Amino acid sequence: MAYTPTVFSQLLAMISRERFQSIVERYKGDFHVRTYSCWSHLVVMIFAQVTDKESLRDLETALLSKKIPLSSWRVASAALNDLACQLDTQLENLSRRVS
Repeated sequence: MAYTPTVFSQLLAMISRERFQSIVERYKGDFHVRTYSCWSHLVVMIFAQVTDKESLRDLETALLSKKIPLSSWRVASAALNDLACQLDTQLENLSRRVS
């Protein structure tokens, strides 16, 4: 059986991982991050937009279902707590840069 990449995988392939990582390093986006990197956050947020998820609980349920191979997207974890903490951290960093 021939392998056919999913539309989501094709969408992620359009993003240069090296370029993204260089931007993250320049702005220290992964500073003090242990498990849930900026790349994981980007992949999860793109997934949420594409699949029209409306809440963190809905997003967590979809990501933890057996139908979605998180390892193939190079995403470390998809726990609700990780998502919420990352959103809080990103918002704090953004507010510091704006003010």
